[in-house]
Amino acid sequence: MMNKIFFEIHENLPREGPGRNKYTRKAYNMLLRINEPKILDIGWGPGEQTIELAKISKGKIIGIDIHQQYLDELEKESKKTISPIR
Repeated sequence: MMNKIFFEIHENLPREGPGRNKYTRKAYNMLLRINEPKILDIGWGPGEQTIELAKISKGKIIGIDIHQQYLDELEKESKKTISPIR
């Protein structure tokens, strides 16, 4: 029951917590440069930061989430904004 309420409250939000794409880019740019990095994104929620990481890293992202709606939304959004999804 609690999960259902949580997901209903957060439905259609771009993020599950504070942040913006500019902060995702800033954090990523502070890392050592790795060509085609492998990134593990656990509990990505709606995936706004996941899409941003895919755009700026040119790497492979493995995402894990327990909510099917988030998985479906991220797949749909990734096809619109980045290609190809791997």
